[in-house]
Amino acid sequence: MRTIGKYEILGLLGKGGMGAVYKVRLPGAGRIMALKLLAPRESLVDLLGADEVARRFLDEARALGELEHVNIVRVCDFDHHLGRPFFVMEHHCDNLSVLIGEADRVETPTRRLSVPRAVSYARQTLTGLARLHHAGIVHRDVKPANLLISGDDTVKIADFGLSAVRGRGARGPQSLKIGSPFYCAPEQERDPASAGPPADLFSASVTLERLLTGLIPKESGGRTTKPSRLNSDLDATWDAFFEKGRQADPRERFQSAKDMIHALDALFTAWSERIEAVCRLEESPEYFGKNLVFARPAVGGLRDAPIKVRPAQARQAFAVDMLQRPKPYLENEFTDNGDATVTDAASGLMWQKGGADYPVNFAEARDYVWQLNEMAFAGHADWRLPTVAELLSLIRPEPKRGGHCLPPVLDPIARRLWSADARSYLSGWFADVDTGFIGFADHTCRLGARTVRRA
Repeated sequence: MRTIGKYEILGLLGKGGMGAVYKVRLPGAGRIMALKLLAPRESLVDLLGADEVARRFLDEARALGELEHVNIVRVCDFDHHLGRPFFVMEHHCDNLSVLIGEADRVETPTRRLSVPRAVSYARQTLTGLARLHHAGIVHRDVKPANLLISGDDTVKIADFGLSAVRGRGARGPQSLKIGSPFYCAPEQERDPASAGPPADLFSASVTLERLLTGLIPKESGGRTTKPSRLNSDLDATWDAFFEKGRQADPRERFQSAKDMIHALDALFTAWSERIEAVCRLEESPEYFGKNLVFARPAVGGLRDAPIKVRPAQARQAFAVDMLQRPKPYLENEFTDNGDATVTDAASGLMWQKGGADYPVNFAEARDYVWQLNEMAFAGHADWRLPTVAELLSLIRPEPKRGGHCLPPVLDPIARRLWSADARSYLSGWFADVDTGFIGFADHTCRLGARTVRRA
Protein backbone atom coordinates (compact mmCIF):
# COMPACT_ATOMS: atom_id res chain seq x y z
CA MET A 1 0.00 0.00 0.00
CA ARG A 2 1.46 3.35 -1.07
CA THR A 3 1.48 6.03 1.60
CA ILE A 4 2.03 9.75 2.10
CA GLY A 5 3.31 10.10 5.61
CA LYS A 6 1.15 7.78 7.70
CA TYR A 7 -1.82 7.97 5.29
CA GLU A 8 -2.69 5.13 2.91
CA ILE A 9 -3.38 6.34 -0.65
CA LEU A 10 -6.70 5.10 -2.02
CA GLY A 11 -6.72 7.11 -5.23
CA LEU A 12 -6.18 10.48 -6.90
CA LEU A 13 -9.09 12.91 -6.53
CA GLY A 14 -7.68 15.62 -8.77
CA LYS A 15 -4.80 17.93 -9.67
CA GLY A 16 -4.61 21.70 -9.61
CA GLY A 17 -2.00 24.27 -10.39
CA MET A 18 -0.44 24.02 -6.95
CA GLY A 19 -0.97 20.47 -5.75
CA ALA A 20 -2.47 17.03 -6.08
CA VAL A 21 -5.38 15.89 -3.89
CA TYR A 22 -5.55 12.25 -2.88
CA LYS A 23 -8.20 10.16 -1.24
CA VAL A 24 -6.49 8.59 1.77
CA ARG A 25 -7.26 6.43 4.78
CA LEU A 26 -6.00 6.97 8.30
CA PRO A 27 -4.62 3.58 9.46
CA GLY A 28 -6.18 2.10 12.56
CA ALA A 29 -9.16 4.45 12.64
CA GLY A 30 -10.01 3.65 9.00
CA ARG A 31 -11.26 7.19 8.44
CA ILE A 32 -11.42 8.37 4.81
CA MET A 33 -9.87 11.81 4.27
CA ALA A 34 -8.54 14.09 1.52
CA LEU A 35 -4.82 14.92 1.41
CA LYS A 36 -3.37 17.81 -0.59
CA LEU A 37 0.32 17.46 -1.44
CA LEU A 38 2.42 20.31 -2.84
CA ALA A 39 3.01 19.28 -6.45
CA PRO A 40 2.88 22.46 -8.57
CA ARG A 41 2.78 22.57 -12.34
CA GLU A 42 6.06 23.59 -13.91
CA SER A 43 4.37 26.52 -15.64
CA LEU A 44 3.26 27.91 -12.26
CA VAL A 45 6.75 27.53 -10.80
CA ASP A 46 8.21 29.30 -13.85
CA LEU A 47 5.70 32.13 -13.43
CA LEU A 48 5.84 32.61 -9.66
CA GLY A 49 9.01 30.88 -8.50
CA ALA A 50 9.26 27.86 -6.23
CA ASP A 51 9.41 29.91 -3.02
CA GLU A 52 6.22 31.86 -3.81
CA VAL A 53 4.34 28.68 -4.77
CA ALA A 54 5.36 27.03 -1.50
CA ARG A 55 4.36 30.17 0.44
CA ARG A 56 0.91 30.19 -1.15
CA PHE A 57 0.46 26.49 -0.40
CA LEU A 58 1.33 27.08 3.25
CA ASP A 59 -0.99 30.10 3.32
CA GLU A 60 -3.84 27.85 2.15
CA ALA A 61 -3.11 25.30 4.89
CA ARG A 62 -2.83 28.04 7.50
CA ALA A 63 -6.01 29.83 6.38
CA LEU A 64 -8.02 26.61 6.64
CA GLY A 65 -6.35 25.48 9.84
CA GLU A 66 -7.12 28.74 11.65
CA LEU A 67 -10.85 28.49 10.94
CA GLU A 68 -13.50 26.16 12.30
CA HIS A 69 -16.93 26.60 10.76
CA VAL A 70 -19.62 24.16 9.67
CA ASN A 71 -19.57 25.55 6.10
CA ILE A 72 -15.79 25.54 5.65
CA VAL A 73 -13.84 22.36 4.98
CA ARG A 74 -11.81 21.43 8.05
CA VAL A 75 -8.05 20.79 8.11
CA CYS A 76 -7.13 17.92 10.41
CA ASP A 77 -3.35 17.55 10.00
CA PHE A 78 -0.22 19.10 8.45
CA ASP A 79 3.12 17.42 7.77
CA HIS A 80 5.86 16.81 5.20
CA HIS A 81 6.51 13.86 2.88
CA LEU A 82 9.90 13.50 1.21
CA GLY A 83 10.52 17.18 1.77
CA ARG A 84 7.14 18.32 0.40
CA PRO A 85 4.42 19.77 2.65
CA PHE A 86 0.92 18.35 2.73
CA PHE A 87 -2.24 18.93 4.69
CA VAL A 88 -5.19 16.63 5.40
CA MET A 89 -8.84 17.66 5.22
CA GLU A 90 -12.23 16.09 5.80
CA HIS A 91 -13.35 14.22 2.67
CA HIS A 92 -16.71 14.55 0.94
CA CYS A 93 -17.70 12.68 -2.20
CA ASP A 94 -19.94 15.30 -3.76
CA ASN A 95 -19.75 18.89 -4.90
CA LEU A 96 -22.24 21.22 -6.57
CA SER A 97 -20.55 20.85 -9.95
CA VAL A 98 -21.20 17.10 -9.95
CA LEU A 99 -24.73 17.62 -8.62
CA ILE A 100 -25.77 19.86 -11.52
CA GLY A 101 -23.76 17.96 -14.14
CA GLU A 102 -21.38 20.78 -15.03
CA ALA A 103 -19.22 19.79 -18.00
CA ASP A 104 -15.68 20.80 -18.96
CA ARG A 105 -17.28 23.42 -21.21
CA VAL A 106 -18.80 25.43 -18.39
CA GLU A 107 -21.21 27.25 -20.69
CA THR A 108 -22.99 23.95 -21.51
CA PRO A 109 -26.47 23.81 -19.85
CA THR A 110 -26.72 21.87 -16.59
CA ARG A 111 -29.43 20.32 -14.42
CA ARG A 112 -31.52 22.78 -12.43
CA LEU A 113 -32.20 22.47 -8.72
CA SER A 114 -35.49 23.19 -6.98
CA VAL A 115 -35.78 26.63 -5.41
CA PRO A 116 -35.65 25.31 -1.80
CA ARG A 117 -32.57 23.18 -2.47
CA ALA A 118 -30.70 25.87 -4.42
CA VAL A 119 -31.48 28.51 -1.78
CA SER A 120 -30.30 26.18 0.98
CA TYR A 121 -26.94 25.67 -0.73
CA ALA A 122 -26.57 29.39 -1.49
CA ARG A 123 -27.42 30.40 2.06
CA GLN A 124 -24.88 27.95 3.49
CA THR A 125 -22.25 29.22 1.05
CA LEU A 126 -22.90 32.82 2.09
CA THR A 127 -22.76 31.84 5.76
CA GLY A 128 -19.33 30.31 5.19
CA LEU A 129 -18.19 33.37 3.23
CA ALA A 130 -19.32 35.63 6.07
CA ARG A 131 -16.96 33.75 8.36
CA LEU A 132 -14.10 33.94 5.87
CA HIS A 133 -14.54 37.66 5.28
CA HIS A 134 -14.68 38.29 9.04
CA ALA A 135 -11.27 36.59 9.24
CA GLY A 136 -9.91 38.81 6.46
CA ILE A 137 -9.94 36.09 3.80
CA VAL A 138 -11.27 36.58 0.27
CA HIS A 139 -11.69 33.19 -1.41
CA ARG A 140 -11.48 34.44 -5.03
CA ASP A 141 -12.61 31.16 -6.59
CA VAL A 142 -16.19 30.52 -5.46
CA LYS A 143 -17.83 28.15 -7.95
CA PRO A 144 -19.82 24.87 -7.83
CA ALA A 145 -16.71 22.66 -8.01
CA ASN A 146 -15.30 24.28 -4.85
CA LEU A 147 -18.50 23.81 -2.84
CA LEU A 148 -18.42 20.31 -1.38
CA ILE A 149 -21.61 18.60 -0.21
CA SER A 150 -21.52 16.35 2.84
CA GLY A 151 -23.63 13.26 3.36
CA ASP A 152 -26.13 15.31 5.38
CA ASP A 153 -26.37 17.99 2.63
CA THR A 154 -24.09 20.54 4.29
CA VAL A 155 -22.04 22.87 2.07
CA LYS A 156 -18.29 22.94 2.74
CA ILE A 157 -16.30 25.70 1.03
CA ALA A 158 -13.01 24.24 -0.19
CA ASP A 159 -9.88 24.99 -2.27
CA PHE A 160 -8.27 28.09 -0.80
CA GLY A 161 -5.28 28.00 -3.14
CA LEU A 162 -6.26 31.33 -4.74
CA SER A 163 -7.46 33.09 -1.60
CA ALA A 164 -6.13 36.43 -0.43
CA VAL A 165 -5.43 36.77 3.29
CA ARG A 166 -5.40 40.15 5.02
CA GLY A 167 -1.85 41.07 6.03
CA ARG A 168 -0.22 38.53 3.67
CA GLY A 169 0.28 40.25 0.35
CA ALA A 170 0.02 38.09 -2.74
CA ARG A 171 3.17 38.44 -4.83
CA GLY A 172 3.43 37.55 -8.48
CA PRO A 173 3.13 39.03 -11.97
CA GLN A 174 0.14 41.27 -12.67
CA SER A 175 -0.66 39.13 -15.71
CA LEU A 176 -1.47 36.14 -13.47
CA LYS A 177 -5.19 35.40 -13.69
CA ILE A 178 -6.93 34.54 -10.42
CA GLY A 179 -10.32 32.82 -10.43
CA SER A 180 -12.45 30.86 -12.88
CA PRO A 181 -13.93 32.30 -16.08
CA PHE A 182 -17.70 32.88 -16.02
CA TYR A 183 -17.74 32.94 -12.18
CA CYS A 184 -15.05 35.58 -11.64
CA ALA A 185 -15.90 39.22 -10.79
CA PRO A 186 -14.78 41.85 -13.35
CA GLU A 187 -12.45 43.67 -10.93
CA GLN A 188 -10.77 40.39 -10.05
CA GLU A 189 -9.96 39.77 -13.71
CA ARG A 190 -8.51 43.28 -14.06
CA ASP A 191 -6.56 43.40 -10.79
CA PRO A 192 -6.74 40.28 -8.56
CA ALA A 193 -5.05 42.05 -5.65
CA SER A 194 -7.89 44.60 -5.47
CA ALA A 195 -10.66 42.01 -5.11
CA GLY A 196 -12.53 42.27 -1.81
CA PRO A 197 -15.55 40.46 -0.32
CA PRO A 198 -17.93 41.76 -3.05
CA ALA A 199 -15.92 39.68 -5.56
CA ASP A 200 -16.86 36.50 -3.68
CA LEU A 201 -20.48 37.66 -3.54
CA PHE A 202 -20.48 38.17 -7.32
CA SER A 203 -19.34 34.56 -7.73
CA ALA A 204 -21.93 33.32 -5.23
CA SER A 205 -24.65 35.15 -7.17
CA VAL A 206 -23.57 33.60 -10.49
CA THR A 207 -23.46 30.18 -8.81
CA LEU A 208 -27.00 30.48 -7.45
CA GLU A 209 -28.28 31.72 -10.80
CA ARG A 210 -26.75 28.67 -12.45
CA LEU A 211 -28.36 26.34 -9.88
CA LEU A 212 -31.79 27.83 -10.61
CA THR A 213 -31.60 28.26 -14.40
CA GLY A 214 -29.05 25.68 -15.55
CA LEU A 215 -27.17 28.44 -17.37
CA ILE A 216 -24.32 30.85 -16.76
CA PRO A 217 -25.50 34.50 -17.01
CA LYS A 218 -24.56 35.56 -20.52
CA GLU A 219 -24.89 38.94 -22.16
CA SER A 220 -26.51 39.24 -25.57
CA GLY A 221 -26.53 42.63 -27.23
CA GLY A 222 -25.32 44.20 -23.99
CA ARG A 223 -28.17 42.69 -21.94
CA THR A 224 -28.35 39.55 -19.82
CA THR A 225 -31.35 37.22 -20.08
CA LYS A 226 -33.49 37.59 -16.98
CA PRO A 227 -33.61 34.46 -14.78
CA SER A 228 -37.41 34.67 -14.60
CA ARG A 229 -37.53 34.01 -18.36
CA LEU A 230 -35.51 30.82 -17.86
CA ASN A 231 -37.32 29.47 -14.79
CA SER A 232 -41.05 30.05 -14.28
CA ASP A 233 -40.60 29.58 -10.52
CA LEU A 234 -38.83 32.95 -10.42
CA ASP A 235 -40.25 36.45 -10.83
CA ALA A 236 -39.04 40.03 -11.18
CA THR A 237 -37.88 40.20 -7.55
CA TRP A 238 -35.38 37.42 -8.29
CA ASP A 239 -34.25 39.29 -11.41
CA ALA A 240 -33.52 42.35 -9.27
CA PHE A 241 -31.61 40.24 -6.72
CA PHE A 242 -29.33 38.75 -9.39
CA GLU A 243 -28.89 42.07 -11.17
CA LYS A 244 -27.56 43.55 -7.94
CA GLY A 245 -25.46 40.48 -7.19
CA ARG A 246 -23.51 40.70 -10.46
CA GLN A 247 -23.14 44.44 -10.93
CA ALA A 248 -19.89 45.29 -12.73
CA ASP A 249 -19.09 47.95 -10.11
CA PRO A 250 -18.40 46.18 -6.78
CA ARG A 251 -19.73 49.22 -4.89
CA GLU A 252 -23.20 48.58 -6.34
CA ARG A 253 -23.37 44.94 -5.23
CA PHE A 254 -24.24 43.50 -1.83
CA GLN A 255 -21.48 44.75 0.46
CA SER A 256 -21.52 41.85 2.89
CA ALA A 257 -22.50 38.20 2.90
CA LYS A 258 -24.94 38.89 5.72
CA ASP A 259 -26.71 41.58 3.64
CA MET A 260 -27.02 39.09 0.80
CA ILE A 261 -28.39 36.43 3.17
CA HIS A 262 -31.08 38.82 4.41
CA ALA A 263 -32.12 39.61 0.82
CA LEU A 264 -32.16 35.91 -0.09
CA ASP A 265 -34.25 35.05 2.98
CA ALA A 266 -36.81 37.68 2.02
CA LEU A 267 -36.98 36.30 -1.53
CA PHE A 268 -37.48 32.75 -0.35
CA THR A 269 -40.15 33.73 2.18
CA ALA A 270 -42.10 35.51 -0.56
CA TRP A 271 -41.65 32.54 -2.92
CA SER A 272 -42.93 30.11 -0.26
CA GLU A 273 -45.98 32.28 0.40
CA ARG A 274 -46.71 32.44 -3.33
CA ILE A 275 -46.52 28.65 -3.65
CA GLU A 276 -48.82 28.23 -0.64
CA ALA A 277 -51.34 30.55 -2.34
CA VAL A 278 -51.21 28.43 -5.51
CA CYS A 279 -51.80 25.29 -3.45
CA ARG A 280 -54.91 26.82 -1.88
CA LEU A 281 -56.56 27.39 -5.27
CA GLU A 282 -59.54 25.17 -5.96
CA GLU A 283 -58.84 24.70 -9.67
CA SER A 284 -56.41 21.99 -10.77
CA PRO A 285 -52.94 23.53 -11.05
CA GLU A 286 -50.28 22.58 -13.59
CA TYR A 287 -48.04 19.94 -12.01
CA PHE A 288 -45.32 19.37 -14.58
CA GLY A 289 -44.05 20.95 -17.76
CA LYS A 290 -45.55 20.25 -21.15
CA ASN A 291 -44.20 17.82 -23.79
CA LEU A 292 -43.06 15.26 -21.20
CA VAL A 293 -43.17 11.59 -22.10
CA PHE A 294 -44.67 9.15 -19.61
CA ALA A 295 -44.64 5.38 -20.05
CA ARG A 296 -45.46 2.13 -18.32
CA PRO A 297 -42.88 -0.62 -17.69
CA ALA A 298 -42.43 -3.25 -20.35
CA VAL A 299 -44.00 -6.67 -19.94
CA GLY A 300 -42.16 -8.46 -17.14
CA GLY A 301 -41.60 -5.30 -15.14
CA LEU A 302 -38.49 -3.30 -14.37
CA ARG A 303 -35.11 -5.01 -14.22
CA ASP A 304 -34.48 -6.31 -10.70
CA ALA A 305 -31.16 -8.13 -11.22
CA PRO A 306 -28.01 -6.05 -10.52
CA ILE A 307 -25.67 -5.40 -13.44
CA LYS A 308 -22.26 -3.77 -13.93
CA VAL A 309 -22.29 -0.68 -16.14
CA ARG A 310 -19.38 1.58 -17.04
CA PRO A 311 -20.01 5.33 -17.45
CA ALA A 312 -19.61 5.16 -21.24
CA GLN A 313 -22.45 2.62 -21.36
CA ALA A 314 -24.78 4.38 -18.91
CA ARG A 315 -26.97 6.35 -21.31
CA GLN A 316 -27.90 3.26 -23.29
CA ALA A 317 -28.01 0.79 -20.39
CA PHE A 318 -30.17 3.00 -18.16
CA ALA A 319 -32.15 4.89 -20.87
CA VAL A 320 -31.15 8.36 -19.67
CA ASP A 321 -30.39 11.60 -21.48
CA MET A 322 -27.16 13.64 -21.65
CA LEU A 323 -27.71 14.86 -18.10
CA GLN A 324 -28.49 11.35 -16.80
CA ARG A 325 -32.20 12.03 -16.43
CA PRO A 326 -34.81 9.35 -17.25
CA LYS A 327 -36.46 9.16 -20.63
CA PRO A 328 -39.30 8.54 -20.38
CA TYR A 329 -40.74 9.05 -16.89
CA LEU A 330 -42.95 6.45 -15.23
CA GLU A 331 -46.47 7.47 -14.23
CA ASN A 332 -46.75 5.95 -10.75
CA GLU A 333 -49.86 4.62 -9.00
CA PHE A 334 -48.87 4.68 -5.34
CA THR A 335 -50.83 3.19 -2.44
CA ASP A 336 -49.78 3.69 1.18
CA ASN A 337 -50.10 0.27 2.86
CA GLY A 338 -50.16 1.69 6.38
CA ASP A 339 -47.24 -0.49 7.53
CA ALA A 340 -44.34 1.80 6.56
CA THR A 341 -44.46 0.49 2.98
CA VAL A 342 -45.85 1.88 -0.29
CA THR A 343 -46.94 -0.14 -3.32
CA ASP A 344 -46.69 1.21 -6.87
CA ALA A 345 -49.21 -0.56 -9.10
CA ALA A 346 -47.54 0.89 -12.20
CA SER A 347 -44.23 -0.85 -11.56
CA GLY A 348 -45.42 -3.76 -9.40
CA LEU A 349 -42.96 -2.77 -6.66
CA MET A 350 -43.33 -2.40 -2.92
CA TRP A 351 -41.05 0.25 -1.43
CA GLN A 352 -39.96 0.87 2.09
CA LYS A 353 -41.56 4.23 2.89
CA GLY A 354 -38.56 5.42 4.87
CA GLY A 355 -35.04 4.05 4.83
CA ALA A 356 -31.78 4.13 6.72
CA ASP A 357 -31.85 6.87 9.36
CA TYR A 358 -28.41 8.20 8.40
CA PRO A 359 -26.22 8.28 5.27
CA VAL A 360 -24.38 4.97 4.86
CA ASN A 361 -21.56 3.57 2.74
CA PHE A 362 -22.32 0.70 0.39
CA ALA A 363 -21.27 -2.03 2.83
CA GLU A 364 -23.48 -0.49 5.51
CA ALA A 365 -26.36 -0.26 3.01
CA ARG A 366 -26.12 -4.00 2.35
CA ASP A 367 -25.96 -4.66 6.09
CA TYR A 368 -29.08 -2.51 6.52
CA VAL A 369 -30.92 -4.73 4.02
CA TRP A 370 -29.81 -7.83 5.92
CA GLN A 371 -31.15 -6.38 9.18
CA LEU A 372 -34.56 -5.65 7.63
CA ASN A 373 -34.83 -9.21 6.34
CA GLU A 374 -33.73 -10.64 9.68
CA MET A 375 -36.61 -8.83 11.39
CA ALA A 376 -39.02 -9.58 8.49
CA PHE A 377 -39.81 -5.89 8.08
CA ALA A 378 -43.52 -5.34 7.26
CA GLY A 379 -43.93 -9.12 7.21
CA HIS A 380 -41.45 -9.77 4.39
CA ALA A 381 -37.91 -11.13 4.25
CA ASP A 382 -37.04 -10.51 0.60
CA TRP A 383 -36.06 -6.84 0.75
CA ARG A 384 -33.12 -5.74 -1.40
CA LEU A 385 -31.39 -2.65 -2.74
CA PRO A 386 -33.14 -1.43 -5.91
CA THR A 387 -31.57 -1.41 -9.36
CA VAL A 388 -31.06 1.86 -11.23
CA ALA A 389 -34.06 0.97 -13.40
CA GLU A 390 -36.24 0.72 -10.28
CA LEU A 391 -34.88 3.92 -8.75
CA LEU A 392 -35.52 5.81 -11.98
CA SER A 393 -39.20 4.92 -11.59
CA LEU A 394 -39.30 7.16 -8.48
CA ILE A 395 -38.00 10.26 -10.26
CA ARG A 396 -40.55 12.94 -11.06
CA PRO A 397 -40.30 15.63 -13.74
CA GLU A 398 -39.32 19.10 -12.62
CA PRO A 399 -42.38 20.55 -10.80
CA LYS A 400 -44.31 23.50 -12.20
CA ARG A 401 -46.61 25.66 -10.07
CA GLY A 402 -48.89 23.08 -8.44
CA GLY A 403 -46.20 20.42 -8.62
CA HIS A 404 -44.82 21.95 -5.42
CA CYS A 405 -48.15 21.17 -3.73
CA LEU A 406 -47.94 17.41 -4.16
CA PRO A 407 -47.10 15.78 -0.81
CA PRO A 408 -44.29 13.20 -1.06
CA VAL A 409 -45.51 9.61 -0.99
CA LEU A 410 -42.16 8.36 0.27
CA ASP A 411 -40.45 9.95 3.26
CA PRO A 412 -37.73 12.35 2.04
CA ILE A 413 -35.07 10.75 4.23
CA ALA A 414 -32.31 11.16 1.68
CA ARG A 415 -31.98 12.63 -1.77
CA ARG A 416 -29.31 10.24 -3.04
CA LEU A 417 -30.03 6.52 -2.82
CA TRP A 418 -27.72 3.57 -3.37
CA SER A 419 -28.61 1.14 -6.14
CA ALA A 420 -27.53 -2.49 -6.40
CA ASP A 421 -25.87 -1.83 -9.77
CA ALA A 422 -22.08 -1.65 -9.93
CA ARG A 423 -19.83 0.69 -11.83
CA SER A 424 -16.67 -1.16 -10.80
CA TYR A 425 -15.45 -3.35 -7.98
CA LEU A 426 -15.04 -0.25 -5.80
CA SER A 427 -17.92 1.98 -6.94
CA GLY A 428 -21.62 1.81 -7.66
CA TRP A 429 -24.54 3.72 -9.14
CA PHE A 430 -27.03 5.85 -7.23
CA ALA A 431 -30.10 7.97 -8.04
CA ASP A 432 -30.70 11.52 -6.85
CA VAL A 433 -34.48 11.38 -6.60
CA ASP A 434 -34.78 15.10 -5.83
CA THR A 435 -32.76 16.58 -8.69
CA GLY A 436 -33.75 13.63 -10.88
CA PHE A 437 -30.63 11.96 -12.25
CA ILE A 438 -28.36 8.96 -11.81
CA GLY A 439 -24.65 9.01 -11.02
CA PHE A 440 -21.91 6.89 -9.52
CA ALA A 441 -19.98 7.04 -6.27
CA ASP A 442 -17.17 5.23 -4.53
CA HIS A 443 -18.45 2.55 -2.17
CA THR A 444 -16.92 4.46 0.76
CA CYS A 445 -19.22 7.45 0.11
CA ARG A 446 -22.24 7.93 2.34
CA LEU A 447 -25.65 8.04 0.67
CA GLY A 448 -29.18 7.06 1.57
CA ALA A 449 -30.56 3.50 1.50
CA ARG A 450 -34.16 2.56 0.69
CA THR A 451 -35.21 -1.03 0.04
CA VAL A 452 -37.65 -2.59 -2.41
CA ARG A 453 -39.29 -5.91 -3.23
CA ARG A 454 -41.71 -7.32 -5.78
CA ALA A 455 -45.27 -6.63 -4.62
